[in-house]
Amino acid sequence: AHQFFDRGYSVVCPDLGGHGYSGGLRGGQTVGEAAAALVDTTIWARERFDGPITLLGVSLGGALAYAAAAAGAPVSAISCLDLFTFDDPRSLKELMVRPTLAQALLWLRPLEPIIGWIRLPVPWIHRFAASVAAEEAAQLQRLMSDPLPPRQLTLRALISAVSTPPAVAPEHNTIPTLVLNQECDRVLAPSVTRMNFARLGGPKRYVELRGMEHWSLKPGFWAPVVTASDLWFREHAPKSTPALQRA
Repeated sequence: AHQFFDRGYSVVCPDLGGHGYSGGLRGGQTVGEAAAALVDTTIWARERFDGPITLLGVSLGGALAYAAAAAGAPVSAISCLDLFTFDDPRSLKELMVRPTLAQALLWLRPLEPIIGWIRLPVPWIHRFAASVAAEEAAQLQRLMSDPLPPRQLTLRALISAVSTPPAVAPEHNTIPTLVLNQECDRVLAPSVTRMNFARLGGPKRYVELRGMEHWSLKPGFWAPVVTASDLWFREHAPKSTPALQRA
């Protein structure tokens, strides 16, 4: 956020429902609700800032950024660090601790109205230790002990993550989309992001981040993300400084 601000952007970083200081059931927001919230936030930004609106999503946010743009967010361009859709079990398996979890969630979908309230611990679903390089693991663990991140996710939210197609399929996309992909990602296989980039219609660009893990707490990790995104945003929104929303 600071790096974009230093480049002249107005930066809006929303807490989605049930995250951070936002209201709502902790870990209970569905993919559709998250995408709708981002659409609302971009509209809010449109009313308060001059110039084009652009959207950056990181990790899970990469998929949400595309979902929000597809759902009608008034954006001139988006940048996705990782890209997949929430209706492709092949992609979602790469985000799961257990390879069969995505398929199990699909089997449970008909029962969601009855069992959707059940909550699963986040460590059952996401491999936080695999997110960063080994030397950053202890620092990440301290971050995850913060009381604000959700500790559990509802089955309703998880089922939505494997069964919610975007409003516009990637093949029919028209929003200028930058896709960034970490070469050494151990959370989402780089091949998944490459596959989904290939699916995209409309203006697009692919940038591979050499030697990078899924995530990092070091500013140097984010510098190429910001540089590539800034170039992309200014190319597709060149007339004035855009406001940036980060999912």
